[in-house]
Amino acid sequence: TVSIASTGDVSLQDVDGLSITGLSSSAGMISVTTGAAFSVDGNVTADGSVTLTATDDASDGGAADDDITVSAGFTVSSATAGVTLNAGDNFTLAAGSTLSASAAGQTVTINIDSGDADAGTGATASLQGGTITSNVAATVNGAGDADTFNVTGATAANLLGGGGADIFDIDFTLTGSIDGGAGSDQLMGSTIDDVTITTL
Repeated sequence: TVSIASTGDVSLQDVDGLSITGLSSSAGMISVTTGAAFSVDGNVTADGSVTLTATDDASDGGAADDDITVSAGFTVSSATAGVTLNAGDNFTLAAGSTLSASAAGQTVTINIDSGDADAGTGATASLQGGTITSNVAATVNGAGDADTFNVTGATAANLLGGGGADIFDIDFTLTGSIDGGAGSDQLMGSTIDDVTITTL
């Protein structure tokens, strides 16, 4: 469990994963890198950039996954720069959570299967209705394997599959675009609304 309030830069590494119950930098950036899954269970706010990374490795399944979860009720935000979340495996944005990079020219970027150290194994982005506020349209990026994008709550983002046979399951309003990239992709769901489909 980590909780830090700072006036300067905050840089953390933790190979065993962690629970963030609060991180703030009033005049700097925040960078957190772990070697396992971790959760955001408190607000993470910075004047500068925010980068959260769960480093991918070759082990998969259950506790071995390198997931990032932003829990309900909490915010990850930057006042002047971008917000980037690199999940080595899966990413979950819970309903009631917030990602924010509202300064001019800044964006929220979510990468799943980031690093792709487990070639052949895809990842899942679970977008459950958390608020994404991004001056430049937010993106959720897959990698080279078969990734899954589940939208079960109102979401504002562009979904980019990358390679592999990706699945886009849209069961709530998605404001943005879908680009499957390379591979044979699937689009399914009960609510295909406000979406621009560029490539599948």
